[in-house]
Amino acid sequence: MKTEVREAAVISLAVALGGVLLGVLWWWLAPHVPLIGEVTEGNWVVYLKDTEGEQGIGVDGTFTLLGLGFGVVSALVVFLLRRRGGVPLVVGLALGGLLGSLLAWRVGVWLGPAEDVVAHAREVGRG
Repeated sequence: MKTEVREAAVISLAVALGGVLLGVLWWWLAPHVPLIGEVTEGNWVVYLKDTEGEQGIGVDGTFTLLGLGFGVVSALVVFLLRRRGGVPLVVGLALGGLLGSLLAWRVGVWLGPAEDVVAHAREVGRG
């Protein structure tokens, strides 16, 4: 049992670190959402450039599809390397997947556009 728990911890760490690659791929492959900033009645407002554009859902869809792909590849690699194993390996995969997705989300947000869109619009000016 100790061996299985140790293997599960290693697998969980490896899958979680794969989240960094997932975050970079998400930032690179996801469509960019074009925004327009302007001053209205003395306040900065930010609008979508294309109100009917599908870029916003494309960002979420890209993350979802990449996450599914990484999950399938991770599970396949663990299955091929460790054909025997039980609950600890499955828990390790699940925990690593959860931590990896959180890490990927933070890396993607860190690499992506500014989180405070209005402050960034003020900084770059109109348009």
